[in-house]
Amino acid sequence: MAGGAGSGNTLLTTIVSIDPIYFVFDMSESDFLAYQRAVQSGKLKSTRDAIEVFGRLIDEPDWPRTGRLNFVDNRIDRTAGTIRVRAVFPNKDGFLTPGQFGRIRVPGSPPYTALLIPDRSILTDQSNKIVMTVAKDGTVVPKRIKPGPIYDGLRVVRSGLSAGDRVIINGLMRARPGSKVKPQKGVIRGAGEKRPG
Repeated sequence: MAGGAGSGNTLLTTIVSIDPIYFVFDMSESDFLAYQRAVQSGKLKSTRDAIEVFGRLIDEPDWPRTGRLNFVDNRIDRTAGTIRVRAVFPNKDGFLTPGQFGRIRVPGSPPYTALLIPDRSILTDQSNKIVMTVAKDGTVVPKRIKPGPIYDGLRVVRSGLSAGDRVIINGLMRARPGSKVKPQKGVIRGAGEKRPG
C-alpha cells in the first residue's frame, strides 16, 4: 500500500502463488459434518491430514489434476453455513492462473465397487426411484432403488439392484410391469469413454 499526506491508501500490487497454486473453496456444513463422521469412524483420513483431492477446469471432462488439502478453517461461517477449505496443486507449466474457476472432488468415502446406470433409466414413482428390469423369462419387473451420486456421467446405485440384473435403458415408455419383452444387449458408457467410429 502506498499513500501520501492527506490521501487514502493505494493498492500497488497483489502477490499470488503460481507454483504451487491454491484452490480455495467452501464446503457445506452438512458435507463437512458427514466427512467428520466418516473420519471419526475410521473410514477416511482427517481433512487436516493433507488428503488427496482432484481438480479440473471448466473445459476438462475428467479430473486430470491432483492436489492435497492443506488448510481447513477453524470455524463454520454461520451466515452461509459453510467452512472455508484450501487445496494446493502443482502448476509447473504455469497453465493455471489465479482467479480461474475450477471444480474440485474431495473423496467422501473410501473406494468401493458400485453399480452404475444411466440417469435416464431411473423413473420416479411418488417419492420412490424405480428402474425397470427384465426377468429371465422376459417379464418386465420394476425394482425400487436407492440412487447415489453421479460418477463419470452415470448414476451410482446404492441398493436395490444386483450385478446380474438386466436394466432397461432404452424404450422405457413401452415397458409395462408384468409385460413380456425381448431384451437386446445395450452398452452403458461413462462420460469419459469414447464411442467407436
